[in-house]
Amino acid sequence: MKLLRFSLLCSFCLLLAACNNDVPKAGAVIEGDLTGLPQEDTIVARLAHVEDGTGRNILMDTLRDGRFCFIIDSLPDCSVSNKFTIFLTGQHDGIPTYYGDFSNLYLEPKAKVRISGEGKWFRTARAESPVRDQKLQQEFISKMSKEDLHQFQELSVRRTNAYWYIDYISRTGKALDANEMDSLQAIIQNDLSAVQAIQQHKFATQAMDILESLDDKDFGQFALHELNAVAWWVSQGRDDLRERCKRMFERLSDEQKNSYDGQHISSFLKTVKPRYAGDHYPDFTYKDMDGADCFISNLKGKWVLVDFWGLGCHPCKEAIPELRQVSEDYKDKGVVVVSIGTDSEKAWKEGSEKHNITWLNWMDPQGRMNSLRAFNGQAQLPVFVLVGPDGVIKSIHSGYREGSLHKLLDEAMK
Repeated sequence: MKLLRFSLLCSFCLLLAACNNDVPKAGAVIEGDLTGLPQEDTIVARLAHVEDGTGRNILMDTLRDGRFCFIIDSLPDCSVSNKFTIFLTGQHDGIPTYYGDFSNLYLEPKAKVRISGEGKWFRTARAESPVRDQKLQQEFISKMSKEDLHQFQELSVRRTNAYWYIDYISRTGKALDANEMDSLQAIIQNDLSAVQAIQQHKFATQAMDILESLDDKDFGQFALHELNAVAWWVSQGRDDLRERCKRMFERLSDEQKNSYDGQHISSFLKTVKPRYAGDHYPDFTYKDMDGADCFISNLKGKWVLVDFWGLGCHPCKEAIPELRQVSEDYKDKGVVVVSIGTDSEKAWKEGSEKHNITWLNWMDPQGRMNSLRAFNGQAQLPVFVLVGPDGVIKSIHSGYREGSLHKLLDEAMK
């Protein structure tokens, strides 16, 4: 036992020494020092690079007395995206637990960043950094209401842990009774509504004011990300910000307009007509793996279950086994399953391979903010649209619960 403690101490000392050395020329160093986290829990910090809305894990480190350190020898291409995220995850009483995230970390080669603050409010921790985008992010946080930011984080953490607990119970072969499941689903939906209310009514105008105060030279990836958020709020009813957002969009370079965030901003500023049961499914243009145009109308004469999904959506991935089963169980009854990816082409193809999607698998080239919004105005995933043989929408369902897709088809085809 003494030898083990000595070994761990030596490893920790070596890590601290490494963090104090020069930063790799093509990489970066991130040090964290957080207080107030439960000492009895094993908590891991995970660093992910965010590109085209999808996070890819790079490094992980177990916290020691609230401290962690990442030494990155070579950063991913920051000209495409210099946005990173740090998640705090672990276990509490043996149950997988999410503790929060530092969602907007911006890096560039030779950057040394120090993050400090109270672990419970990790999202608003202070980041000392030479990176201009990070300084702007820090300025942004300093101008927001701490009370609103803390409430936002608390709701986000609780909602994520409700998802995780449902997944944990499912993976361990246990079952939740209907009341427990309904209670967890209520937390997920109510906290989501509360988070969106804070974003839309309290953050939107402040964010727009800050963006308008920036010089064009400061309009980097942080500003682009925040303008994307404002445009989303516009799509959710903040019409008072629409013209201001349009003017900001016109200030962008062609490269920024054509970026992942830029394309989403453009989509958000367009009005998408909502569709309901009884309407014909619109002729949105989708793409298959070979880049060919695809249309739901080409499947007329069959029942079509349309599944909108994304890699960052946990319930979407939970639904994949049942979608696979549905595609087999109902194929002799004239049912076709079509999954519509809402990520970037790169992420969609990687995700499709990882999850072995063998049924019809298309993507929306305009991403999550195009056709999905016709069926769910908030663009929340997953969404399932059942289309009859006549091309008419029979039902629209948001969210997923195990067995719900079989039930949906059984009821529709009685």
